[in-house]
Amino acid sequence: MNLEDMDISFESTRPVTEEKEHKSRLDQMIDDGYEFVQEDRMEYVLLDTPKNRELLTKLVKSKFPSLDISKWENWCLRKTDKFQLRSFECYIRDLNELKTLMDEMKQVSEDED
Repeated sequence: MNLEDMDISFESTRPVTEEKEHKSRLDQMIDDGYEFVQEDRMEYVLLDTPKNRELLTKLVKSKFPSLDISKWENWCLRKTDKFQLRSFECYIRDLNELKTLMDEMKQVSEDED
């Protein structure tokens, strides 16, 4: 699972709106306890910390209780001794959990119509 979908597109037709939505998501994650560092004006990266690993594990296990994370990947941040959490590999031991999630997504989609 890749954890790098945090940037705002400069080609957007609604950059101000998207920046506000982005900040709202970021603020919510910070409120939930996730630890970030600001790389530049528009980019925040998720730090590789025990707390972030614990929160991410709890998040994905809420949808896939049988999930086991086998590998975490990170990159060293420029000019610091910190690491950015980039991705993780996992196994879902009970594939029926995928069906349950797909059914939930289908229900949400139908409710929106």
